[in-house]
Amino acid sequence: MNGRDLLFLHDLLVEKANLAPLGITDDHLHFSIGLIGIVILYYVFHPVVTLLVKLKWDKVLAYFSISFILLFLLTLFELYQGITNQGDMEFSDLSSGSLSIIFFGIVLLTVHLYTELKRYIKAKTKKSSVR
Repeated sequence: MNGRDLLFLHDLLVEKANLAPLGITDDHLHFSIGLIGIVILYYVFHPVVTLLVKLKWDKVLAYFSISFILLFLLTLFELYQGITNQGDMEFSDLSSGSLSIIFFGIVLLTVHLYTELKRYIKAKTKKSSVR
């Protein structure tokens, strides 16, 4: 789906001509969409975060938090390049950043699984040697 398809979808869902007499501009519309989106995402992800806190999965929470901060900073950097004409605003750079975040997550998961497996084997051998 390219940018033109998204614009068509936006125009298909919202009749701007009907909103203009009400005094609703594109800025109002985008603010409302953003506000509704963040409210929905908050109520969807709040139970997940609460569960992760109760399970004491601090590594997962730290990974997600840092990933979102990094994506935000990469997006700001790309927008800054495009606005100031100091470089090309390429979203392939964002995709490379996203790939690095995914790769780091896989490495973190592998290390975690390895340490848990090592701890399990150590506990199992200790338990069998006590008998």
